[in-house]
Amino acid sequence: MIPENIAIIFLILPLLCFFYIFRGLNNDENPLWGNILAAGLAAVISAMVSIWLIQGSIVNPIIISNTTYSGFGLSAAPSFVYSLGSGGSGMFIRAPISIETDTAVINNTNSISTYDIVYTQFQNFGLMILYMAFAAAGVILFLWFVAELRNEIKARDQDEYENPQEE
Repeated sequence: MIPENIAIIFLILPLLCFFYIFRGLNNDENPLWGNILAAGLAAVISAMVSIWLIQGSIVNPIIISNTTYSGFGLSAAPSFVYSLGSGGSGMFIRAPISIETDTAVINNTNSISTYDIVYTQFQNFGLMILYMAFAAAGVILFLWFVAELRNEIKARDQDEYENPQEE
């Protein structure tokens, strides 16, 4: 599970890579090696983010104090609970954290207070499609710039062959 504040960084990175690629395409100041690196990085990160968006791996964790359970040890505490939010507000995972607050044994019963971590999962099919398109564009640009670099190297080698410089 990826917290939402870290996921936002990964959501922005492909856009920054595309900005780097297209910032100077009209002039000769845009280096091919930088474009190759940026296009590859944009493709990989976009594919990774699209997988996160379809799986619901991006979460917002919240700690909520729960209730006090009386029973024998930790077996009275609830286990993981998966539920859908009301009105399609998302998928929630509740993971209990059990803490013994009272160690006094009264009639062989321990009192256990629990706190739940509730993970709100973000699943967005539309954003997943957008980031898959970014990944495809990144792969196409990567291949384009590799072909451009190959042509540039061929042209430089041909130029050196036709016009050898004397030492």
